[in-house]
Amino acid sequence: METPLDCDDRPDWPRLSPRLREAVRDAEPLGWAVIDFETTGTIYPHNRVIEIGAVHVDRDGSVGTAWGTLINPQRDVGPTRIHGIYPGDVFGAPTFEEAAADFLEFLDGRLIAGHNVSFDAWFLKQELARLGLDAGEIGWVDTRPIASQLGLGSRIDEIAESLGVDTDELHAAETDALLTAVVLSLGVQAWGADQVLEQAHGWGVIDTMLCQLPSRPCRQVKRGVAAARPASSHVLLDEIGDLPGAPHHKLGAAGAEWLAMLERAVEDRMLDDAELEALRAHALSSWLTKDDVAAVARHFFAVTLRHALADSVISDDERRDLERLAAVLGLDAPALMAAAPHDPAEAGLPELDDGNGSLHPGDRICFTGELAEEHDGYPISRVVATQMAQAQGLVVAANVSRKVDALVCADPETMSGKARKARELGVRIIAEQEFWRLLDQLSS
Repeated sequence: METPLDCDDRPDWPRLSPRLREAVRDAEPLGWAVIDFETTGTIYPHNRVIEIGAVHVDRDGSVGTAWGTLINPQRDVGPTRIHGIYPGDVFGAPTFEEAAADFLEFLDGRLIAGHNVSFDAWFLKQELARLGLDAGEIGWVDTRPIASQLGLGSRIDEIAESLGVDTDELHAAETDALLTAVVLSLGVQAWGADQVLEQAHGWGVIDTMLCQLPSRPCRQVKRGVAAARPASSHVLLDEIGDLPGAPHHKLGAAGAEWLAMLERAVEDRMLDDAELEALRAHALSSWLTKDDVAAVARHFFAVTLRHALADSVISDDERRDLERLAAVLGLDAPALMAAAPHDPAEAGLPELDDGNGSLHPGDRICFTGELAEEHDGYPISRVVATQMAQAQGLVVAANVSRKVDALVCADPETMSGKARKARELGVRIIAEQEFWRLLDQLSS
């Protein structure tokens, strides 16, 4: 069976003129705007939209233009394991306020449709309310009963399998919206637009004439496209400069001291101006060469890799952490990950069991965001993580304050309130995978 997914020709819909907008208010909707939101959670107002996907479906069932973007929620992104969006992905993405005018223009004159779309319609109303806009009655058509009547299943993964779509691509807003648009299109082709419209819950359509939003171009930020990152992070081996020291046969104490500084500097997987300058100054005073520094950096990566391989499997989150660490060190992650982790003694560097980078009994820590580490196939809960930390003598605080020694984040780029406060107060931020390594060090 040929579906609209097979069509290469997707004509763009023109912008609606004010006169046409007025005309459609007293007529039937032009068609549908199939929408899908990814959110930080399911309960409003504590959660926000973090990705929008939308696709036009005309009254004859043809699938038209798609519109979508990641959204910067100005808070933690929530369960990455479900939606696959990391805090770093939304840097440079528009806020909902910045995207609202373009998005509403895309919806203009169309009835909303989607899979379990009451959820999306509710979030849309609440996001608009945050901007001081009353969307009034928003009508919608839920495609779940359409999919069931077509024999495609009711769950989004069942529908994907029925239509030959890779289920690994689901839970991305544009992918889910396009898949849902195909279901709606097949329903229109099978029964006609009028019968599909009879299933509508309300008839209200978005009217951008009433929204009074300033018109501004919105840069759409897609998944897999590098977004703008904070300019504060340096690359160690690219930017540390010349180090005219004498080559060391064994790095010994000088290397171990510098390793302790490096461990502390990059525990948040970033390297700022002050950290880079301090590492350079210490290397100069210790007569370390550029080759010495590179050897220490490779050693630290190898130690981190060995910890990730302790269970013989590198998880997606561990791989992401290793790639991020390699990037800030200036190392080739794939090449180093393909090689067997070396023994620290080969570089003349003892394992760190104390020093600036380590945790100590009595240290006060705080957690933010959903943790990525798993146990028996399930993410470690905040309660379990707290118990594990307390078992090693750490004190777990509920909130960030000047008395907290470190904040543990599943992703150091998180925009959670705790992370913002930690940065303001100068509280140490530790990436979650580094925290587990340090906790293992503490236990041994």
